[in-house]
Amino acid sequence: MKESVAELQSAIRRRQGGMEGETRRYLKSRKTVIKAIQKVLKGMENKKSTSSNNVETLSMLKEAESAVVKVLECLLAFISQTSSKPSSWSLFKRVASASSENEFADVDASLKTNKSNINKSSEEIQLHLKNLQPCIQDLEEGVENLFRRLIKTRVSILNIHNL
Repeated sequence: MKESVAELQSAIRRRQGGMEGETRRYLKSRKTVIKAIQKVLKGMENKKSTSSNNVETLSMLKEAESAVVKVLECLLAFISQTSSKPSSWSLFKRVASASSENEFADVDASLKTNKSNINKSSEEIQLHLKNLQPCIQDLEEGVENLFRRLIKTRVSILNIHNL
């Protein structure tokens, strides 16, 4: 996704005929990402946990898993602009930044509208793309942090179980 944003910004700066092609490529990559996210979200809903002998370990693992799944569902819903479960949305609001705007939606809306006035539209798109880059970076860092913490939690739970 970062590459698509960078290519689109470059085409807008050049203000050449390639802007339409880059816009189409960006929107196509967004559609592909959204479809993949929706497929993953459906898979998450259908996933069932298996039973284990140790009830305490299982309950801790299920609790950690449910927290991670809720955060990931909300993150994926944020990126794909779909609505998630209401209970998960409040969790996402606490995890995400205080800004209520969705930068992905802003970029998509800017690209889909205002095609008649390209100069004004390109400046607006540039602004939205600049706002989108830190958002993508923050999301990447947050997901990396989440995975590191998940691994640490799993190791801790397994160490407790082995005692």
